Amino acid sequence: MADQPEAARPTARERWRQAFDYALGKKKRKPQAGEALDPASATSPDAFATLLSSTNLLSVLQVYLPLKAQLASCDETWMEQFFEVDGLQKLADSIIQLSHMKLKMAEVVFLLRGLECVRAIMNNHAGMGQVVRSQATVDNLVFVLGSDQLMMKA
Repeated sequence: MADQPEAARPTARERWRQAFDYALGKKKRKPQAGEALDPASATSPDAFATLLSSTNLLSVLQVYLPLKAQLASCDETWMEQFFEVDGLQKLADSIIQLSHMKLKMAEVVFLLRGLECVRAIMNNHAGMGQVVRSQATVDNLVFVLGSDQLMMKA
């Protein structure tokens, strides 16, 4: 990529747009070299935490639905393991990253899916305690809920 002229390189905005198009199913994506985890097949707390901290935006966006399902049905042991691998912080970081972007209406769905994951955590006794004990997570949630995204205020 270093040999490409400046004009041929996609901008950050174009790369984000492309990732959203893939996540929305508008385009099919080719697997990238070194990509080991598939969001749809992740089941362990460590796998979810790894996907949430991925630099591949598509993996992060696609992990929200299976993560929400797992969080809604998991036991306290799984939830504690998710916290031990910093899953809650990685989830909050990914939501913050999305909230900083200027999103179109269809793309705000991904931000809402991330917040649904937080809701699933807070519906669990161990999860609620962990969220309340983490000042950084509370601050991040307040920031996201106070964002300018129209759908967030609805």
